[in-house]
Parts: sequence; structure tokens; C-alpha cells
Amino acid sequence: MSQEDIRREIEDFDYQIERLSQDIRQYESIDEQSNDVLEDLEDSYRRMIQLLRKNILNFENLKITTKESFYDEIFNYKEKELDYDEKYIITSERLRGSQNVHFSTYLRLNSKIYDLFLLKRNKIVHHHPQSDINIPEFLNKTVASEYEKMISNLDKAIDSTETELGNLRDNYENYIHFKDLYEILGDLYVHKVLLRSEKQLFLGIIKKESYFNKTDESKKALNFYNIAIDFGRKFEDGDTSYLTYRADNYLEIFKDFMFKDKLGNLKEITDLKEKRNYIEEKFRIWEKYTKNRFSTKPLKGMKDFLPGDLREVNWVLGILKDIADRYSYEEFEAPILEPIEIFAAKSSYELVYEQSFYVEKFEDKKIILRPELTPSLARIVAKKFQELKKPIRWYSIPICFRYEQPQRGRLRSFKQVNFDILGEESLYGDLEIFNIIVDIFNEFGATSEQFQIYYNSRRFMDSLCKLILEISEEELPLVFKILDKSNKMDENEFEKFVIDTFQNEVSIQGILKLKDAKNIGDLLKRFEEIPENFYSSKGYLELIKFERLIKEADISDYCTFSSGTVRGLDYYTGIIYEVFDTGTENIRSIFGGGRYDDLLSLFSDEKITGTGFGMGVLMLSLFLKTYNLIPDWIREKDYTDMIYLASINETVSGYTLELARILRDEDLPCIVDYSFKNLKNQLSRASDLGVSISIIVGPNEMKQKRATIKNMVSEEQKTVDLERLIEEVYNILDEIEDST
Repeated sequence: MSQEDIRREIEDFDYQIERLSQDIRQYESIDEQSNDVLEDLEDSYRRMIQLLRKNILNFENLKITTKESFYDEIFNYKEKELDYDEKYIITSERLRGSQNVHFSTYLRLNSKIYDLFLLKRNKIVHHHPQSDINIPEFLNKTVASEYEKMISNLDKAIDSTETELGNLRDNYENYIHFKDLYEILGDLYVHKVLLRSEKQLFLGIIKKESYFNKTDESKKALNFYNIAIDFGRKFEDGDTSYLTYRADNYLEIFKDFMFKDKLGNLKEITDLKEKRNYIEEKFRIWEKYTKNRFSTKPLKGMKDFLPGDLREVNWVLGILKDIADRYSYEEFEAPILEPIEIFAAKSSYELVYEQSFYVEKFEDKKIILRPELTPSLARIVAKKFQELKKPIRWYSIPICFRYEQPQRGRLRSFKQVNFDILGEESLYGDLEIFNIIVDIFNEFGATSEQFQIYYNSRRFMDSLCKLILEISEEELPLVFKILDKSNKMDENEFEKFVIDTFQNEVSIQGILKLKDAKNIGDLLKRFEEIPENFYSSKGYLELIKFERLIKEADISDYCTFSSGTVRGLDYYTGIIYEVFDTGTENIRSIFGGGRYDDLLSLFSDEKITGTGFGMGVLMLSLFLKTYNLIPDWIREKDYTDMIYLASINETVSGYTLELARILRDEDLPCIVDYSFKNLKNQLSRASDLGVSISIIVGPNEMKQKRATIKNMVSEEQKTVDLERLIEEVYNILDEIEDST
């Protein structure tokens, strides 16, 4: 965002803050506050905190971009945020009781108190240069007051945790939950000791050497840690032996406050200031696990996609589908589960037996979760071969599965886009695929300086290895496997790998010459004797012709020959390729593909040749993000054309739902606020979403079969008859569009 945009957003949030503060003052002025009022007040405080936090972040961003301080602005917003945070917690306590407010709520409040306290101290130091040596008396009072607030909050956190423990007394078999809660209690007491000691140290009451003297709180902490370890041991291996604080396992948990000197003697750490952030971070993590529930994390290598994530993915897929339409490719799908043998016959052993998920027995068959889609494509085409018009241009967007080590750009469950053309035997089929690849990247705004298609030919490499290097048919898969990994090795690693793998010296010297050739001429010059029949081989002639076609198609800038490009899958037979980012951030290939000539032989005697590629959507997205080719607005839902229906009370709910049905029948998207109370809050929520039109429904509107329509941009509103509702909605939408 530009500075102007940030300042504009600050003004907008300030306006919302002022409006919300008026509502809050109105609620606070009510003498006898019911639970409904308290709930509305709690919600208002929560929204106020969010608005204040947004403007704090906005000023932090301005601070970075303008190099200005904005100290006073940030300080004032944080002071207000803390004030509303305290009011929010007091209201929650009134509703539920302090013992039922989660302990982490008080810790987050303490974090804000401490943050503001440091800002106050820095402000005084700024105006009183000697204050770091001789702190003014009024600051001492502030110190005492702020630390006592934090200690009081810790007492409430302890009370809340002990209440939760009390509720579990009848379930002592729940070892892991007891272990967590006792360990939390131990840390709460350690934190309390730390706060009290730090307060006394700051005020000069104690010296640093006695910073962590044994107190009742520290003894309780030691006791709770021991109990926690005891429950932990029961959970892990059934050992119920009591562990003293001198036991090794105890020291492992308590290591944050103790260390071993050079002689191996255990020593206490006396300066615990740096522990504050660590402990608070620990609480934030534990907050997710204090209940004895299943983990919220997906399985390793799997990923949750929130609406913003899916909007980004669908935007990328939308462009890919547009490219498919330009080339007249049709979408198809296949089952996720397939018999393992259709992959084992043509895919690499490593992919099928080491990197795939499979069901051991399913109706007496071994079933695999598809690691790719080409064998499924071959099965479908073989089944419907006589009915399908040739050439077949199909694309698919399957979810595939591979049991690989997760890393950047690689998940175990991933969405892949496949383009395939079958029944086109000429090299023009391969050229069409190359054109599709170039168009895809160009459509996103990428240039030849950012990506390259590195290509080769399996037939060419077959001819070279057999006719020049005299390598046997049986050894070819091994040669290709080595070459496939050669781009990830330096010269010494590659040489050692080849020497360790092959015995024949002629073969070894020949294979070493295959690495890193960037054009065909350079590669062939490395060999002293080349038999004449090599130059008439199908592989050589095919590759030379394909290079000519690339030049004629004017895509040479995007394409580079590479002797190391051979692809790992065994079914490739002709032109093969891999697409790489030319930069250094994405070192793995973005995707690859190639020609396959006899894939249908697994299913029938029919002959058909095909070529195509499979592209991981995640790797493509990482490439696009590297070069800022995905707009930021893609992830945000646009509510501009959404209509918000707000009702004065629940007596008009039926009429409100009738209006919603009328709007939706006209393809006008709308949201109904089901709270059916507090019109101001409803319209505030509509404003927060950014809708253009709100429809207000009350008893009069229902009685008269009318609706009140509010233009959320101009703040103007009017009441119209029901039969004119749709017409008026379109009029307002046209007005808004004309004004922007």
C-alpha cells in the first residue's frame, strides 16, 4: 500500500472507532445491564480492539516507509487498546466468572501492559536524559502499579487453571491433560516470581544476585513441575515412579532456568529477563493443546486451504482453463484410486514402491492413491478408443499423492494440472504443448528472463548411448536415472557417482561427457568418433527438426537444449522437457513432461502416441509469487455487489427471508444478519464487510410490503414498494458504478 492509501485507511478506521465509541458509551450508560447487553458490550469491545490494532499496524507501516517516528500516535492507540482490553476482560468475567476465563487471556493482557509500560518508560527517558540512572519518583509509582496489575492477572490465570484441574478430578486416567495443566501451573508460578523479582529489582529493593530466591511460589512451581513429569511418565510408559527435581527428565523440562557450568555442575540462572518472551510464547502454543482433543494440524505433507487460499488457487486455475479453451482442450477426471499394476508397468520403481500411498488389500487387489494421472489417462482412452475423435486434446486438474519428504513446493497431497494431446504423431503436437507452456507463463506476465523450457529427446539419447557409447539396452534406464540427477551434482559428485555405478571404462568416459551440454553441437563435439548411422537415426533427425520448429514458432528465447533433461518416468519415448525458474529462489523444476508412444499397450493392442505435461499448482504459485505476479487483492473476498439484509427484530424474520429469496431469484447475492437485533451493530457489520447496499426491514416495512434500501456509499436511504425493490437495487448499483 502507498502512504496515501495507508493514511486514507487510518482516517476510515478512525471514523469507525468514533462511531463504535458512541455505541459503547450508550451501552455503558445503562444502569442495569442484562446478559444480552453485556454480550453486545463484549462484542463491541472486541471490535474496538481490532480497529485500534489495525491503526497501530498502519502507523508502524508508515514509520517504516516515511522514516518518521509516530511515537505519540502509536502510544495513544496502544493506551486505548489496553483500556478496552481490560474492559473486555472485566465484561467476560461478569458474564462467566474469572475462573472460567482461559488463562491465556490474562497473559495476552499482561503482554500489552508490559509493552505499554516500556513505551511509557522510553517516553520519560526521552524527555529526561538522566532517567535511566535516577528514575523519577512518579515512574516508580507507575512501575509498582503496572507490575501489581500483571501479578493480579497471573493470580486469575492460576485460579482459572486450578478450576479446570478441579473439573477433571474424576478422570485421573487422562494423564496427558493433567500433565499439561500442572506444567502450566508451574510456569505460571515461575512467571509470578519473575514479575515480583523484576519489580523489586527495578525499584532497587533487591540485587540481581537474589533475583530468583526460593519463595513459596517457586516451591509451588517445583512441586507442580514434578507432578507434571509424573503424569507425563504415566502417559508415556506406565512408569509411576516419583521424579525429584534432580532427575534428568526434570532438568530437561526445567533447563530454561538452569544450566551446567564447564565442570558439569548444575547452576541456577540469576538473570531471567530474557525468559519473559519465551514463556509467553510457550503459553500461546499451549493454548491449543490444554484441552484433551485431537490435534488441529493436518497430516504431515497435507495442507488446509482457507477461502483466501482457494481464491488464489482458483484464480491461477482460471487462467489455465482459459488457455485450455484457446487450444480447444476438454477437461476430464479419473478415480483417485487405481490398481497399482498400471503404474508399476511404466512409472519408475521409486515412484510406485517408495513414494506412493497404497491400500494393501482391496477386493484382493493392491490399490494405489494416484501419484500422477498419465496411466489413468491411457486406461480411459483405451476403453473408449473407437468412440473418441482424434487427435484427443484433454486437460485435467486432479489431486495426486506422493509419499515424499515435504519441502518448499512439495506436499504429499497436491493439485496438478495436466495437458495432453493424443493421436497427433507429428512433432507439431510437441510444438503445440510448448506453445501452451509459453502462453501460460506469458499470460501471468512472466518473461523468458524468468523461466526456461529445457528440452531433450529420449530417442536422441537412446541413439547416442547405443551407437556412440555402446551402452546396452538393459543399462539405459540406469544412465537416464543418473543424468536425471546430474543437474543437482557438481563435477566431482557426478564423476564419483558414474564411476561407482558402471564398470566399463568406455561407458564411464562417455557418460561423463553427457553432463551440462547446452546445445546439440556442443554435445557431439565431445565425442571423437561418431558412426554415420547415428546421423540418420530417428532420434537425431527428430531433435534437429524440432529445434527448427521452435525457431519457426518464434519461441526460441524460451527454450534451451539440455543433455541432463531425461525425465525420471520410464514411459517417455520422444521429446521431453522440464521448466525451470532462471532465478535462484526456486531451484527445483516447476514441472515437466514429454512424448509417450506405447502407453496403451498396457490395456489394448491399439496404437496411439501422445505428449503432454503435469504441472503442480503449488510450484507454479511459488514461481508467480517470486516475481510478484499474483495480485494481492485476489485473496480477499469482494463484498461490493453483496446486499446486506438487517432486521430491527425477530418478528420480521419471515419477511426478511422472503426478501432474500426475491433477491436471490434475480441472481443478486445477499447476506441475512440472523441476529435480528441491534440495528446499529448490523449496519456496522455491513460497513465492515464493504457492501454497497443494505436493506433494512422493520414492522412497518413488513406491514406495508415495502423495504428500506440504504446506499452504503452515499449513506442515502429510501423506502420503496416491494414490486420496485429489484429495479431500485439495480439503480443504486448503477449509481455507485458511475461514481467510481
